[in-house]
Amino acid sequence: MKRFNILLIFLLLFIFLFLGEVLAETSVVAAPPDSMISSQGIIQSPRSFNPFWQNFLSTFMGAILGFIFSLALFYITRVVAQKSDIKILKKNLNKEFEFNIYFLKNLLNNLNGVIEKITANNKNVWFVHQYEEYQRVFTQAYFQRGLLYDRLTPKELSRWSLLLVHMVQGTVSYLMDQLEKWKADEITQQEASDVFIYERNCISDYLNNVLPEIKEKILGK
Repeated sequence: MKRFNILLIFLLLFIFLFLGEVLAETSVVAAPPDSMISSQGIIQSPRSFNPFWQNFLSTFMGAILGFIFSLALFYITRVVAQKSDIKILKKNLNKEFEFNIYFLKNLLNNLNGVIEKITANNKNVWFVHQYEEYQRVFTQAYFQRGLLYDRLTPKELSRWSLLLVHMVQGTVSYLMDQLEKWKADEITQQEASDVFIYERNCISDYLNNVLPEIKEKILGK
């Protein structure tokens, strides 16, 4: 679409210049040739350019010039506005990354605390962490505008998508259910420990690898 607008501007500009050249040629009064001098030495008037067509071309070129100017102004204004919107969006996305990194650090500490209690066979333990507090508003806005595809590879997009799918309340419900089963002796201590160690490893990977790499790719220069 951008290329089409640029080509249209150049095409209209070419038409304007061509018509201007035609008008200039028809408006110039050249020196009268010998054939236009009568036997009495009187210069015969050359055939003048029709005033109607001269006025028409002048008006037409003025309209074309005004249209080109309006189109160029609209295009420039749109580009500037888009760049401004993207700049604001990147600033907000950076804040969202900072919050999510802080959120995952607290979650990681919480998981380590649960694992320590399970390892010590201490059933006086609870796991309460609201995964849906993980922020994704500006991530989704970036995605909807198609900006992620310009920065991330399919593999990186897949890893980030996996993170977003993981950070839902259903994950919390599963972890709480496994913890309660261990307390009720429905699963072994090792099984409960394996569940939370796996979760800790996932969160650690998101925190130390996925988020920093993606943040650098999107917001880095």
